[in-house]
Amino acid sequence: LPDNRGLITGPPMSLVGEMPSEELLETILKGFNRQKLKKLELTFELTNQLLSLDETRLQKSYKIGVLYCAPSQQTEIELFSNTTTSPLFDRFLTILGTKVRLLGFKGFAGGLDTRNGGSGEYSIYDSGTWKNFEIMYHVCTLIPYVKSDKHQVTRKRHIGNDIACIVFQDVRRPFNPYTIRSQFLHVYVVVSPVRINVGTDAYWIDIVCKDGVPYFGPALPEPPIFDDPLALKKFLVATVINGRNAAWKAPKLSEPFLRARSATIRDIVDKAILPQSVAATPPLPKRFSQDVALRKLLKERLKVGIPPPLDQFKMLLENGANPNIRISQPRSLSSKPSVTPLDTFTHHSSLSESELTLPQRSVHKLPNALFAIIILCDDPLYCKLLINHGVEVIPNDSNFPNAFVFAARYKRVQIMKCLLENVPGLSDSESVDAVIVDNSGSSAGTRARDIKRIWTGFTGEVKKLKNQIINNRTNNLYK
Repeated sequence: LPDNRGLITGPPMSLVGEMPSEELLETILKGFNRQKLKKLELTFELTNQLLSLDETRLQKSYKIGVLYCAPSQQTEIELFSNTTTSPLFDRFLTILGTKVRLLGFKGFAGGLDTRNGGSGEYSIYDSGTWKNFEIMYHVCTLIPYVKSDKHQVTRKRHIGNDIACIVFQDVRRPFNPYTIRSQFLHVYVVVSPVRINVGTDAYWIDIVCKDGVPYFGPALPEPPIFDDPLALKKFLVATVINGRNAAWKAPKLSEPFLRARSATIRDIVDKAILPQSVAATPPLPKRFSQDVALRKLLKERLKVGIPPPLDQFKMLLENGANPNIRISQPRSLSSKPSVTPLDTFTHHSSLSESELTLPQRSVHKLPNALFAIIILCDDPLYCKLLINHGVEVIPNDSNFPNAFVFAARYKRVQIMKCLLENVPGLSDSESVDAVIVDNSGSSAGTRARDIKRIWTGFTGEVKKLKNQIINNRTNNLYK
């Protein structure tokens, strides 16, 4: 992919020695203001933090959707409702990868159920076509079909949360990338069989993207026909990987990531700024004073169990307060935090009544302001505000699950919906289950096992809530 982050316009420069740092900054950054520079203390920890800043985007495991499209099919419901396929599609799957049994599968599963068989018996898996990269294909027709579910939520939960998808058409025709309503699907590789020689399978390839996805390679040949299975497989692997990476630059996917990245950079800088001279007795930095005010506000509100005024909370964040500050929990509360009951649900949980009460107050500091808000109320306005200011929904603290699971434990229906609608990946069951699995093997010990028990034990309210949210998103979130 072309990367223009390091390009400098103008004629080539002949440098003798190193360019002065100020001149270099002025060349790279127009309107450079020296007064805004902050001197950082260079430490081993800072070096590692800067090097690992973008490592979260470097992947070697990918999940890619695969849809079968019969000659007469045009709608999303038709594509997700297929229970039979054609011999042409079956032969194509043998080119795409190896058919593996999911139960007990040890490789990259891409969110499919390898313990209980809930995602079907088999799937298509590829490893080694490009270096040591792994791809798990979410093949729609291999995921269980639910006759009573018109929208096939189980299938769409996996494929609708992929970023790239292969669409196999028995008969080639134009494909509309907006046929499937999804916030995440941005790149489609459309494969259609064509006849060039008797006894030879050949395939016509089209690449269709949503608005905002930049150009990516490899370029299609002219004509875009492949009759060599190995060449086709290599081309498809390169295309779906590059397409998925390119799609992250589309505004719909890049904006939430950039907000979180900016917050991380601010946090790194705040911790690495060299202390000013004590003799100068400078005033506290504005950001630091805002952090103190936000922490104090939330600690006081946790004591009385009432959320902070929204205007005051918003002003602190807009003035630079860090939403990822840790917050001590009070030892005792004068009143319990308000809980919004799940009025629409009458199905009882399998847990006992004592286990359905609010979780016991932990001695650990809350990871950030979002977790404090979840304890205090079920108002999605606070949640959306914090997401926009880069709050971390998956904390580094192993004593806590991700924010969605934490909200589920407090029955925060509206906040759970807000998280699913605004944070890519949280609606994928893998992102929730992975946190629980990771924590259960960490030093969190008994607490992590309790988290897993609470999450899986709710056969009533939370499970029904999750299903309702996913059903609602079929008509809303995927628009």
